[in-house]
Amino acid sequence: MHQFEEYAFPGGFPIISNMAGLGEVDHPERYPLNARQSFLSNVIFCYLSYIIPILFPNLIWMGASQVLAGVWQLPGHGIAMNVRLKSKYNPGLASTAFLQTPVAIYYIWYVVRYMPDKAGQLWWGIPGSLAMLLLTFIVPILFMKDKNSKYPFDDRELYGYNKEHVIKLWEERKAAKAAKETK
Repeated sequence: MHQFEEYAFPGGFPIISNMAGLGEVDHPERYPLNARQSFLSNVIFCYLSYIIPILFPNLIWMGASQVLAGVWQLPGHGIAMNVRLKSKYNPGLASTAFLQTPVAIYYIWYVVRYMPDKAGQLWWGIPGSLAMLLLTFIVPILFMKDKNSKYPFDDRELYGYNKEHVIKLWEERKAAKAAKETK
């Protein structure tokens, strides 16, 4: 659901993330996130991070790592991106706020209520979730970022939510960068 919201409906996450989140002005259609990196992170690595805890249900810390990784997105989508976009919404916020966070709360409640002997493992979910986000998203971005990437996002992936506002913001940032460079 989260990936669908970011990339399909309303979509537009790639340019918002690259431009507003990561500060890229010149090539936000392909840098630092690009279509290849996004596919590997969101399909291969992310799906593995969901499937592996299912295979080991008694390792509560693995499940906690997965659900807490969703909660970590709340400050990013709910505060940081909106401040940078000058907006109240961005693609990924609704699924983070109304799906991932409630699932995490329920998971924690369930473990504490019905598996108290394993509740101590929940704490290991905190560093586990940070490691998972690092390995699933940050490391691939660092290794695969390329301003000349042959894997730009398609326009339909770039422009979804609030296209006119995003393009205007991009133009403002390009103009500000050009003005700064001429000083």
